[in-house]
Amino acid sequence: MVARNPLEYHRLRSSSCQCTHVVVTQRMTYVDYLKMQGLMLDILTPEQAKKIARLRAHPALVRSKAIARRLAPIAPVLVVAAWLVLISLTYFVEQGYGTKRTWRGVAAFADVGTGVASHTGLLSVVMNNNPIGFDGQFFYVEALDPSQAFICAHHPPNCGFDNAFGVVRAERILYPITAFLASFGQPHLVPYALLAVNFFAVLIVVWLVGMMAVAAGASRWLGAAAGLFCGEILGYLRDLADPFAVMWVVVAVYFLRKQRYLYSALAIAAALLTREQLILTLPLLALPLFVERRWRTLAWSAAVALGPFMLWQVILRIVWGKWPLLAGDTAGAGVSDGISLVPFHGLWQDHLLREFGMIAGFVVVPVVFACVISIRAIWRSYRAGGWRAALLDPIPIFVLGYAFTFSITNGILWGDMWTPGRLAAEAAVLGVVVIAQYGSPSVRSSYGTLLAFTGLAALMLVLL
Repeated sequence: MVARNPLEYHRLRSSSCQCTHVVVTQRMTYVDYLKMQGLMLDILTPEQAKKIARLRAHPALVRSKAIARRLAPIAPVLVVAAWLVLISLTYFVEQGYGTKRTWRGVAAFADVGTGVASHTGLLSVVMNNNPIGFDGQFFYVEALDPSQAFICAHHPPNCGFDNAFGVVRAERILYPITAFLASFGQPHLVPYALLAVNFFAVLIVVWLVGMMAVAAGASRWLGAAAGLFCGEILGYLRDLADPFAVMWVVVAVYFLRKQRYLYSALAIAAALLTREQLILTLPLLALPLFVERRWRTLAWSAAVALGPFMLWQVILRIVWGKWPLLAGDTAGAGVSDGISLVPFHGLWQDHLLREFGMIAGFVVVPVVFACVISIRAIWRSYRAGGWRAALLDPIPIFVLGYAFTFSITNGILWGDMWTPGRLAAEAAVLGVVVIAQYGSPSVRSSYGTLLAFTGLAALMLVLL
C-alpha cells in the first residue's frame, strides 16, 4: 500500500492494515519527516533504498564489519588492556616516577621504603624518602633474589624482609618467582616483569570470566567488569600478588566447571602458593566431588592441590623454625586481638577516615551485592533439588565464605583503600560468575556497571 504523504502514512499505520512496507512517493527530507514522526526506519523511497544497499555493499564497510566480528570475542580484553595502560601512565606521571631514570621509574611501582632499600641496595628507587613502603617491595626484593626466602630466616644484613612478617613474605613465593623467570634473572627487567605478570593475569581473568558468562547465556562484557574491579587495578599498580592469585582462582573455577579436575587442582595449588589465606575457602571447590561421592578423584585432586603448598610449609618450617601458616598474617589482620564475627566491624572502627565513603561504595557494596545474589542462587538450587543440588555448584558458597572471612578482619586492614580493595577481589570477581548464571539481565548489567565504575578508584586516589 502506498502513502502519498506522512499524514496518510500515519493513518495507515494506525489502521488495521497489515502492510509491512510503505513507500512515500511525495518528496520530503529526512529531517522533515523526523520532526513529524520521530523516526523513519521503515520509510524509504526507492532511490534511498538503492543508496543504502550500495553503502552496505561497499567493500570498506564489509571489511570493517568482518574485522568487528573477529574482534568481538576479544573486545573486552582489549578495553581492559587499554585502561590498564592508561591508568599506569597516569599513575606514573602523577606520582612523579618519571624523575627516576630508566628501569628505576618502573621499580617505583613497588613502593620501596628506605628500610628495605638500605639492606638491599635499592635506595635509588625510593620515592620521597618513604621510610615504610608497601607490600609490593617484598615481592620486588624476592624477584630480584629468590634466596631471600631462606637467608632472611637468619636476619643477615642483606635481608629485605621485615622481622615481623618475614616468614609470611617467604610463604607467598609464586608471584615473585614467576617475575624472576619472566625477567630471565636480569635485575633491570624485574620491575617490568612484575607489572607484566599482573597485567596478563588481569587479562586472563577478563577472558575466562567472559567465556563463563557466555556459557551461562550472559554477555562476555561481564568479563571486562571483573577485570575493571578496583581491587584488580590497585593490586596491579603496586606490584602486589592479589591479581595473580585471583587469576589462579578463576582458572580453577573455569576448569572445575568443565570437570577438568587435574587442571583445577593445579590452579588451586598455584593460588595457595600465591596467597596462603585462600586455604580457608578454596577447599569449598571440592564440594561437588564430595556430594557425588567420587572419593578417588577427591583424594588425588586434594593431593595435587595441597601437596605443593604443604611441602613448601615443611621447607619453611625447617628453615625458619616455625610453621608459616600458623605464624601467618594473624597479627597484621588483628586476629591476635580477638575475632569479632560482626561483618565489616573493622571498617566502622575507621569510619572517620577520608576514604571511608570510597571503601564503602567501591568495596563493601559490590561484595554485599555478590553475597545477596549468591544466597539467592543457593536458595534456587535448594528449591530445585535440595541440599545436594545446592552443593553441586560451590561458587556461590565460595563467594559467601570468602566474603565473610574478609569482612571480619580487624580495623588495621581498613585504614585506606588499597588493602580492603585488593582483598575483596576474589569475592567480587567470582560474584560476576554467579550473577552471570543466576542473575536477571538487569541484575547482570547493574553489577557489571558497578564493578566497572570502581575502576575509577585508582584515578580518584591519585588525582583528588
